[in-house]
Amino acid sequence: MPSSARSSDSRGVSRSTNAQRKAKGCRAAHCIAQASLSLAARGVTMQDLEIVLSTYGASKLRLTRVPSPSDNADPAVDAIRVRLPLFFESVVVGRGQPAGYKVAGSVGEYPLNMAAIPWVAAFRRDVTTGARKGYYVVLLFAEDGRTAALSLNQGFQDFLNEYKRNSAAERKARAVADFAGNLLPIPPGFKRGKIDLQATGTLGRGYQQCAILSRVYENVTALSEGEFTADLTAILTSYETLYAVAGRSLLSLLPPQSDEEFQAAVQVASNSETAPFITVGPHVKSEPVVRQGQVIYPRDPNVAARAIVNAGHACALADLASPHLSFIAQRTKRNYVEAHHLVPMSRQGEYTHSLDVEENIVALCPTCHRKAHLGMPSEKASILRRLLSLRAGGLSSRGIQADLPELTAFYGALAEGD
Repeated sequence: MPSSARSSDSRGVSRSTNAQRKAKGCRAAHCIAQASLSLAARGVTMQDLEIVLSTYGASKLRLTRVPSPSDNADPAVDAIRVRLPLFFESVVVGRGQPAGYKVAGSVGEYPLNMAAIPWVAAFRRDVTTGARKGYYVVLLFAEDGRTAALSLNQGFQDFLNEYKRNSAAERKARAVADFAGNLLPIPPGFKRGKIDLQATGTLGRGYQQCAILSRVYENVTALSEGEFTADLTAILTSYETLYAVAGRSLLSLLPPQSDEEFQAAVQVASNSETAPFITVGPHVKSEPVVRQGQVIYPRDPNVAARAIVNAGHACALADLASPHLSFIAQRTKRNYVEAHHLVPMSRQGEYTHSLDVEENIVALCPTCHRKAHLGMPSEKASILRRLLSLRAGGLSSRGIQADLPELTAFYGALAEGD
């Protein structure tokens, strides 16, 4: 199209009403579908799969960094960012769901290094719009370039954010994937369980563990266009079925994070918090989340880590005569202490401002922490009296008001997440 025509069209779009924009969007979706179906009729989609598998590794070495979004000159990059998404778009449109979905392909984030495992994905917009969070349908190309996997998969970053350690995050991701997979019938050619992408990086290994239902293609030259279309249609149907059962977050299928898991995550975070920044003032409380039907307020390991580092890894109840030393933690190489919310997180719904702030988190040695939870009422009262005298001013600066009788009542029935 001549540049003058494009310019004229652009001016026309800018003057369009909302109704006209919507009509143009519908026509655009129709054009995408028609163009993609035309490509599919010539078998171009299968050629694109072959191009990615056979040339992406060389392109990655040659380009090193991700080309700009407008630079799709490399055939493998073009296949991943343009041509295969067009095909995905055509299948989504064919199922009558264009507005509810976002389709995208990625070779990594510009201008960073090329991704080891490129992908093309279809995201339900009310679940996620990116591959790091939520769950979605994705075509993943193995790191060694030998296979491709069409998968109902999950964003691994959700698990890393909550559990910090890669090993713990992978275990939880696998547990959720297994639970979710058992809720669904298995489409022909697909399987439940972990997939092998020959991944060497954290996110790549996460993709492997996050797989819910997948079909691995070891020989795309033997794969027909019709078979691939049927597979994509089937796994999109599984996606919709899972959404009807689980809603917007698969993390709701997990049990609440145990205190042991939380303390382990804090250890990982505190190891990286060498010079923690200090937050000030009242904070907006986080939205509650659901874990196996239980509504809870999440605790952020990074906040707890800052509190522990600020405390010098020392128990808040220690003194020169009784330093409350426990042991040297393997990860931090410092005295091991645990994070404890003075005003329990289970009471967050009763407070206007966040309880998950540094002033409300005290570092306690394991003995004092267990005593605060499980000790005799007189011992609990003694601990609360000392901690409240240390933290009353800090709590007030965060918009948190608590007195000793109130805290004593709270500690009569502490929850696991407190």
